[in-house]
Amino acid sequence: MLPMVTVAAGAGRSVFLDAGVPASEGETLPPDFVRAAVADLRRGDKIAAWPTWWDPADLAAELPDDELGAVVSAEAPELPADFFDVPVPVPPSWSTDVLYVQLSPSYDPDSATARERGWTVRGTGTGSHLDVASAPAHIADLIS
Repeated sequence: MLPMVTVAAGAGRSVFLDAGVPASEGETLPPDFVRAAVADLRRGDKIAAWPTWWDPADLAAELPDDELGAVVSAEAPELPADFFDVPVPVPPSWSTDVLYVQLSPSYDPDSATARERGWTVRGTGTGSHLDVASAPAHIADLIS
């Protein structure tokens, strides 16, 4: 979705933060394993808010500050049931200045793809996906 937003907003830079890398052209869908995992989280016409996807103990370990955990959980929306099933077009010529920030090892393949495409890649991939909430100053340094 970010390529479409980049073009629509006339943004000078796109920043992917511990995220899947879109197709270089055509359309993008999340990987099949993501779509299969999310299928079990559907509740009618919605997908449960992402904090409910985590074991509560694992989420608490990632966000040890109870107040921060509560804020993050409260702000997480439910998504339309087909959110991960709708192909998103990738516009041509969107990727002139792209930064990929890798926080966690789960995104090693995406970080490698970003490097192959010549994107700037920052981060070691040794942190947590939720560092964006628990270590915001560090993330701001990586982005700037």
